[in-house]
Amino acid sequence: MSPRLLAPLLLLAGCVSVRDIDARLPAPRIHFAADVGFCGENIVVDGDHVLWREHGCENGSPRLRRIHRVREDHHARLVAAIAALPADRTTLTAAEYRRVIVALGFMTKIAYDHPCLTPTISHTDSNGLLRAWQPEACPPQQP
Repeated sequence: MSPRLLAPLLLLAGCVSVRDIDARLPAPRIHFAADVGFCGENIVVDGDHVLWREHGCENGSPRLRRIHRVREDHHARLVAAIAALPADRTTLTAAEYRRVIVALGFMTKIAYDHPCLTPTISHTDSNGLLRAWQPEACPPQQP
C-alpha cells in the first residue's frame, strides 16, 4: 500500500506518533512545533495541502489529526512566507517569524503569539531536504 494511503489509515487507528507520521505525509511538508511548559502544539501542512494538528498537555501519546484541506490562497500565503525565510541562517527576525505565524493563523484560526513561545518551523521539500528555523527571541506580544 502506498504511504499516501497508509498514513491516514494509521492515524485513524491511532497507532502512529507525530514524529513518525510527519515523515509519512506527502512532501513538501511545513511543520510548526512548539512547547510551552508541559504543553505542546504540532501543525503540519502536507504536500496535498492538508492541515494536520496535534496539541495538548502531558497527553503522553500525541496523534496528528486531519483538520481540513487548506484553501489555495492560504496555502500560497504560507508557501510564500516559507520561501522568503533565510537560506543562510536558522534564526528568524521578528518580522520573518510573524509572516509565517500570520499565514498559519489564516489556516488554523489560532493565534500563535504567546509571548514566550519558542517554536521550530521546518520545511521538507519534495526531495526530502529538511530546513528548520527558530525565532531569535520571544516575539513581541501584539496589543
